[in-house]
Amino acid sequence: MYLYEDISKEERERLLDNLAEKVVKYNLAVPGIIFFESTKYLNRIGSQFLVFSSPIVDTVLPSLEIEKYAAILEERSSVEYLLDKIEELENEKRKEKEMKKKNKKGLIKKIKDSLFGENGKEK
Repeated sequence: MYLYEDISKEERERLLDNLAEKVVKYNLAVPGIIFFESTKYLNRIGSQFLVFSSPIVDTVLPSLEIEKYAAILEERSSVEYLLDKIEELENEKRKEKEMKKKNKKGLIKKIKDSLFGENGKEK
């Protein structure tokens, strides 16, 4: 079993960043934020639940990392870092999606203008 102090700051941030990326990748940002916000004051119990549920979680994370996550999530500051990271990545994803949407609308308008002209009549 790992202790919080046994895991370097860089390793903690890497693991939490990885978890945040997976949460956002699978479109679970809102449920993830709600879950971590509602349980951050019970983080010690939650981290032990992670160990308890490790046979199920092991399908997503290797078992050694589960122990590291359990140790990391015992500290409230880690939960705060994770929440901030999830929100940051979700905002980036939303902005990227909006840019793609704007680019698509602009492309459609250019095609429409080239086919029908500015006034909407066919050339």
